Amino acid sequence: MLAITIRLYAFLTFLAAASIVQARGITVMNHQSHTLFLWSVADGDNVTMQWLNPNGGSYYEDWRLNPKGGAISIKISFTQKREDILQFEYSLKDTVAWDFSSINMKQDSLFRKLGFKSLPSDPICPAATCPPNSTTCKDSFEKADDNQVIRVCSSDIGILLIIGLLGL
Repeated sequence: MLAITIRLYAFLTFLAAASIVQARGITVMNHQSHTLFLWSVADGDNVTMQWLNPNGGSYYEDWRLNPKGGAISIKISFTQKREDILQFEYSLKDTVAWDFSSINMKQDSLFRKLGFKSLPSDPICPAATCPPNSTTCKDSFEKADDNQVIRVCSSDIGILLIIGLLGL
């Protein structure tokens, strides 16, 4: 009975998370018990650090252009030092091209232990999932030439990025 109650709670938490997805842009949801630190970087390092509270803290940004061209990188870490990071990268034109990058993530990273996934608001746009307890992820850049992980979708979509999949 306890296992059923825990799964029901996790499912209801997941539904609540899905309800915060904006019509357009990226929402990052912290679905685990550690504070996350986040930086949205276009050019340079002069950006404000955001933090996401454990168990439901979230961050949202509308798709935006990099003023000098290129991509936006949302860097997420368990520390304020920007080390052992998960990156959600995107570039906006008529479409939005996006991916996960694990290149700056340690092999024993807590991100790998807890898992992460994207849920696009449009079912035509493919999701990306890195399951809990994986040492590598087929849906994330593990090496610089992992170009098969790039997704291209309508710029009108919203994407929910959930960090912490244990119990979902």
